[in-house]
Amino acid sequence: MTRDGKVDIAATQSSIDRLIKAGVSGVIVLPMLGENASLTLSERESVIRAGVEVAKGRVPLLSGLAETNLVAARANAKNI
Repeated sequence: MTRDGKVDIAATQSSIDRLIKAGVSGVIVLPMLGENASLTLSERESVIRAGVEVAKGRVPLLSGLAETNLVAARANAKNI
């Protein structure tokens, strides 16, 4: 996060790129707890899209899905 409370996309992408260059076999953004549960839908979409952009297909990139009910989970899973 930036000092003003926004998602730091540049830092997120830098971290993902560093992990891939270090040899990870895949990346999971927004696991089930933490950021996934506290970010807005728009912020979560930004993180996922930024991850896909920087991974460039070099490794699989997955995202967690944290919703409070099945209807919201299904709707949000279709968004990305």
